[in-house]
Amino acid sequence: MNTQDKITKAKIQLILSQPFFATLLLSLPVIADDSIKHLATDGASIKYNPAYIDGLTIDEVKGLLCSAVMKVANFHHLRREGRDKAAWNKASDFAINPIIKESGLSLPKESLHDKQYKDLSAEQIFKLLPVPEPDQQPGNSQPDPNGNQPGQGQGNDNSAAIDVQDSPAKTEGEKQQLEAQIKQKVAQAAAIGKRAGQLPAFLKQMIEEILEAKVNWKEVLARFITDTARNDYSFKKPNARFIQSGFYLPSLYNNEEPGNIVFIVDTSGSIDEDLFFQFAGELQDVANEMRNSIKVIYVDTQVQGVQEIEPDEKIKLEIQGGGGTDFAPGFDYIEETGIEAKAIVYLTDGQCSSYPKQYPDTPTLWAVYNNKHFLPPFGETIEIQ
Repeated sequence: MNTQDKITKAKIQLILSQPFFATLLLSLPVIADDSIKHLATDGASIKYNPAYIDGLTIDEVKGLLCSAVMKVANFHHLRREGRDKAAWNKASDFAINPIIKESGLSLPKESLHDKQYKDLSAEQIFKLLPVPEPDQQPGNSQPDPNGNQPGQGQGNDNSAAIDVQDSPAKTEGEKQQLEAQIKQKVAQAAAIGKRAGQLPAFLKQMIEEILEAKVNWKEVLARFITDTARNDYSFKKPNARFIQSGFYLPSLYNNEEPGNIVFIVDTSGSIDEDLFFQFAGELQDVANEMRNSIKVIYVDTQVQGVQEIEPDEKIKLEIQGGGGTDFAPGFDYIEETGIEAKAIVYLTDGQCSSYPKQYPDTPTLWAVYNNKHFLPPFGETIEIQ
């Protein structure tokens, strides 16, 4: 059996027996790479050394792939923050491998395990790891006082540590966006595992902790508005790359006059009034920073009102409606009235499954109140509390 067939077979078996892990795994490309030692992930893909995989059983491959996706699910590629990379990889293995074993999956015999680290985070484990002596060479580990076998305690050069590579995300906004995307994938995988009746209690608790990880929604909101509303495509500035080919295409440029920023506000009655006031303050900051008017559309099962807010104008949201919830009317109103929205932000509790028949091309951010399981079919999502 060649290496690619082994990877494929491992995926198929996980789909049948471990739907939670399989769903996460299928969201990441798995790529052969001779330059790495064992496995590596930066959150965007999983890479493996074919020669290493060739020496493993199917069960061990399954366990390692699941270990890799759980490192991504726990944001280990985003959390190193300058720590020593080799030690961070070990701490990551010590934190994740017990989860893999408890799920009934196998790992190579040299994988890192130590009962003293059970239920600790990678950061906590990192602080407990001994600092190597300058003359200590990999592979010269002494018997461990906790009774672990070589390769099971603090590890050695033969350890099967997955190389957790730093995410390519550079800015805090990019990192927060990746965290939000990962949380969506985890929620989706959990729902699939639960429907299949194959989601152990200990995994449920861990998933809840992942989904409850706090994201600064105010920073995400500011980043979304700035990144999306200040960029535009224009035929007044054609894309020079395609002119010689006979194609007259628009180019992306920085637009200091961002146009309409549209906020659709769910007024179905389940949105707390305090949240309206909190959100109004954030709208005030956005309006003042962007120096442009903001249009607010109030919607429950229909458009209940529209409000225009000018820069430096004291914002007072006018709560209108109070019925059920339907996501379609707000987007339909934007389309029917010809509003040229550069960005759409939808404040909602997410208690609805009715969407517009045609999804908008406009960048959309769902600001969801206290509903970590909300998975809209388009746009970006942040949870606010």
